[in-house]
Amino acid sequence: MLRKFVRPGVRAAGLLLALTVVLTSVLMPANVSAAPAASPDASPSASGYYCAYTHYVRRGETLSGIARWYGVNMWTLARANGIWNPNYIRAGQRLCIPGGYYPPPPPPSYCGQYYRVQYGDTLSGIARRCGTTVHKLSYLNGIWNPNYIYRGQLLRIY
Repeated sequence: MLRKFVRPGVRAAGLLLALTVVLTSVLMPANVSAAPAASPDASPSASGYYCAYTHYVRRGETLSGIARWYGVNMWTLARANGIWNPNYIRAGQRLCIPGGYYPPPPPPSYCGQYYRVQYGDTLSGIARRCGTTVHKLSYLNGIWNPNYIYRGQLLRIY
């Protein structure tokens, strides 16, 4: 009686769905146990990368800058930490640095009482390297716009 109201194509699709459910339940294991936890030293991150180093993001840092510092591709760093938007990282966030990368040694400090600005320098980079603040450098040198310094400019540090 039901056969006249159900079209043949719909009945075949229903049988195929029922067969799929039965085969899936028979072939798939009922309970899957988790792998034992590895030791903390050799444990991979959530995405499967091994953490050679851990970095905690500081205020003002970018993912591309952190990647450049450790010599890692920015997209590899993002993938290793499950970051979908590389423009959004938070201060205090823990990052797993994948592979065998370690930070390079800090650059030598050429900071005496005065510092001559080199190509590519920023006031914040000079302040960090010389152990002072951007505000103090701006005040000592009469700089109104900390984003505008030029190569060859002589800055007073202390």
